[in-house]
Amino acid sequence: MTNTTSRFDGAVHDEASADVGSNRQDERVVRLDLTYTRGTAPSSTTMILTLDAAIALRNQLDGLFDAAGVDDSGGSVDEDDACPRCGERDQNSLVWQDDATIHCTNCGTRYDPDAKSALPNSVDQELLEAAAATLRLWNKHGLGDDDAESEPVHQALVNAVAKAKGLI
Repeated sequence: MTNTTSRFDGAVHDEASADVGSNRQDERVVRLDLTYTRGTAPSSTTMILTLDAAIALRNQLDGLFDAAGVDDSGGSVDEDDACPRCGERDQNSLVWQDDATIHCTNCGTRYDPDAKSALPNSVDQELLEAAAATLRLWNKHGLGDDDAESEPVHQALVNAVAKAKGLI
């Protein structure tokens, strides 16, 4: 008789979410919520991992996906999750760090994705949106013909947007 079971048999969780926070001992942890929606009744499993365990899991999954030929490189993050300094949304340019911050490889900014700044007033918000839109276009199309002249202006705009968002 042939054994037809596999180490991949069992409930297949088809929805997942994750969040970074602190537990009662004030340790930084990652909460993973997995949901199984197939069958007669959905069921959920929650796991709380230390940051080190979550990072090790992420690294192991990245290696498994690479080895299996799974390509998830085409995605962009939501606009709310873009780099606060340059507006970068390409998930491959926004790299999670061991301390739960994100490093933007486009502009070099390192930021806490959970940091929330005070909301600007409506006039400031309009100016911030205009500056951020200008910065996105500038980043997309280049600085112009004279980098020596353009780069300081570009950096001033980057810093103004970051300061308005409460990041510096």
